[in-house]
Amino acid sequence: MTRLLDLPPELLTQIAREITPAELRRTVSNLLVCKSWYIWALPIYLSGLRLEAIYLSAHDIERFPSPTGQLYDMVCSNVKHISISLLGRPSKGKGHVAGGTPEDSPNYGRSKLDELVEWRRRFRHTLSAFLQRLPEFNQLERVRFSGSSDAHHQQGPRRDYLFKSSIEQLVSTVPVGLKYFNLDTWGSKLIPMVTETQSVHLCSLLSQRFDQFQHVKIRLRTICPSIFSAPSKANSNLRSMRINLILPSTLESELPNDYGPLSAQNCNALEESQAMIQESMCKAGKAFKRSRPELQSLKLLCRQILEVGINIWELCEVGQSA
Repeated sequence: MTRLLDLPPELLTQIAREITPAELRRTVSNLLVCKSWYIWALPIYLSGLRLEAIYLSAHDIERFPSPTGQLYDMVCSNVKHISISLLGRPSKGKGHVAGGTPEDSPNYGRSKLDELVEWRRRFRHTLSAFLQRLPEFNQLERVRFSGSSDAHHQQGPRRDYLFKSSIEQLVSTVPVGLKYFNLDTWGSKLIPMVTETQSVHLCSLLSQRFDQFQHVKIRLRTICPSIFSAPSKANSNLRSMRINLILPSTLESELPNDYGPLSAQNCNALEESQAMIQESMCKAGKAFKRSRPELQSLKLLCRQILEVGINIWELCEVGQSA
């Protein structure tokens, strides 16, 4: 007697089509009968899906589909929005948040420290492999990258986990013509490679890409006026930009006293006061906006200190008359 799976592949595909994609997707077990059935039923299982946005954690990036599979091809052909949200800890087990130096804590177990260091090293390579594929997403319109820290799951001292090379790769590989580019790395200082200087300076690289996007939002731990250094272009796509100089207030009680102020610092002059970095950023921002008539909105989100000593948040419109 001929078994079902002994039938020719085209008949297996026809059977899957008769079952219908919707019925196949009622439960994943309908797809996982055996390897042969999976191969020929998968295209029917995926047909009709509208996969326009993907939201990825560190765990999701580690498990992202192989670049040779049908699922990967479908993702690259349909996805318009990629959002990456990292918390600075391994994907499984108890959480660890970013920042600080675990070696400073005598109560922090060596095994926990080794686990965190190994995860950070391994994830850098995993993230790099994923970012290398970004140009293959030919429908991409939005990219959001958030490197925060999970304060609610803190199991020891904070530790930085984002490498400078990873963010450089992200900025360099995102496709030209994006509608929205959002980069927020408040949860970790950017770690230089052993062969690099200790200076973390991405502003000039970012500046070279801004005119290729329509709407940009940026928040970095360190920033400087050279983020506005790119010369104007006649065919600039840039229509709005928002630079956030404020770090989350949750860091106030959780970061060590020497971790720095709750405002972005100057890449080249870390001792510069909040008022000085805001003034220099505003000055450079005004010149940047004047050189781009098509840029409709440029805003700096700053922490202002009133005479009575109270901190407030103020959204400053750059280049507009009072």
